[in-house]
Amino acid sequence: MATTYQIAKLADTFKAAGEALNQRIENTQDDLSYDDLTTLTNKAQDLLTASESLYELATIQLEADSAAALDKLSSATDDLNKALKTVATVQAAISITAQLVGLAGSIITGNIGGIAVAAEGIVNAL
Repeated sequence: MATTYQIAKLADTFKAAGEALNQRIENTQDDLSYDDLTTLTNKAQDLLTASESLYELATIQLEADSAAALDKLSSATDDLNKALKTVATVQAAISITAQLVGLAGSIITGNIGGIAVAAEGIVNAL
């Protein structure tokens, strides 16, 4: 199917042709027979009606394109949220690891106060 832009450009062309034909009819109506005038007027009206239909089709196509883009944006947002949760989980794991290193250092050095603080930090991180 044609793009929204292509449909709109075709509608512009039909509209311009219909308006040009109407202008031509207006400029030469005294020289035209009734049948010619009726035929040309009907053709101009057909062109203008077709342009309106094409504009409507372009609007429908734009709506469909927008819906697809919103679906992609929603999916990308979900992926980003999952990635942020993963980053938060990794950050929490790093924090707990740092607390464990601190606890290990306090145990090795026999720092009783440091052991209590490090243990509390680990519990809070969980």
